[in-house]
Amino acid sequence: MTGVTISDGKFAYIRGVGDRYNNTLLNGANLPSTEPEKKSFSYDIFPANLIESIITSKTFSPDKPADFSGGLVQIKTIEFPEKFFVNFGMSSSYNTFGTGKDALTYSGGRRWLANDDGTRSLPSIVPSGKLLTNDPFFPGSWKII
Repeated sequence: MTGVTISDGKFAYIRGVGDRYNNTLLNGANLPSTEPEKKSFSYDIFPANLIESIITSKTFSPDKPADFSGGLVQIKTIEFPEKFFVNFGMSSSYNTFGTGKDALTYSGGRRWLANDDGTRSLPSIVPSGKLLTNDPFFPGSWKII
């Protein structure tokens, strides 16, 4: 449609006016903003297979609300489906820089959920006490307690 631009795949700019100056109706009911920080509506929340029609008005008419300066987007959904339907989708991807390449790893900690078999414990050369210092810029001031 001439004069309508979709920004970021979800916001409508009508007649070159920002998305906060538009209004949206769903089956005749006024929709609130989907963004907490500004008055704008994200149109990507509606699945395309549930939309029957979208009408965009760039001028005022006496039978519609006139609280916009950019445009009025009227979304009409399909009637309630007669049968139950479910849509499933699946996708996959890979990274050419990392998939199938060697990675830095170690064989340690054979258990899971925060349990450990002891391979992750500190070596015996490291003292088990706490390190304290008065001045971190002078290495001789470290004390082990």
